Amino acid sequence: MLQSVRWFRCTLAALALSWGCCAAAGAANGAAFLYATRCASCHGARGEGSAKAPPLIGSRAVYVHFMLDTGRMPAGTFNANEVSKAPIFTAQQIDALTAYVERFTLHPKLAMPVILPGNIVRGRTLFDADCQQCHNAVGAGASIGGDNVAPSLMNATVFQVAEAMRSGPEMMPRFGPRVLSDQQMSDIARYVNYVQAEQGAKAEDAGGISLAHIGPVAEGLVAWVFGLGALVIFLRCIGEK
Repeated sequence: MLQSVRWFRCTLAALALSWGCCAAAGAANGAAFLYATRCASCHGARGEGSAKAPPLIGSRAVYVHFMLDTGRMPAGTFNANEVSKAPIFTAQQIDALTAYVERFTLHPKLAMPVILPGNIVRGRTLFDADCQQCHNAVGAGASIGGDNVAPSLMNATVFQVAEAMRSGPEMMPRFGPRVLSDQQMSDIARYVNYVQAEQGAKAEDAGGISLAHIGPVAEGLVAWVFGLGALVIFLRCIGEK
């Protein structure tokens, strides 16, 4: 009887191991197929890159995951400033593709952001110091010169904000753990999430007309046109009297 029980347990363990290996192999094969059909034409069969797209060899896992998770990849057109949109892959496919791409690198950097409970007061201070110059004071995004745009953060998840800081996509600088700790990164991400909730709860912009959230240039133009115009009219009225 005891021998039968042991045999039964060994059989179950073997079946579980076999199922796990088959599932892993299936995920790897699925990721290979997705890469071959949706990525290889631009990034190369082994991530070596091409005239259309940069190499993926040496890319951090967080960067690959961010580009897929925010729908920036696969790209719709070449040499375009990709913007965030709904991803075409599921979360499981994104994880599998990220793991597959990292196999191209001899010593891959697999670290992903660690999200901690954040402090929005500290997050605002850090955001003002490191982020608002490009992304606008409320994360609405802005042009940063030429064809480059710092995107709006209003639809980004907490994890995507953290991914962006750790990966430094496109023109954005990378904020590694030596620059921003996991706690500081989490504070910023939580603050952005707080701003999203506050902006969504307001039917109108605080302080008056939004001016399309273009920033101080638009505000200065309005001040000059209307302020100076009103002053000229006032002076003419005085002169006529």
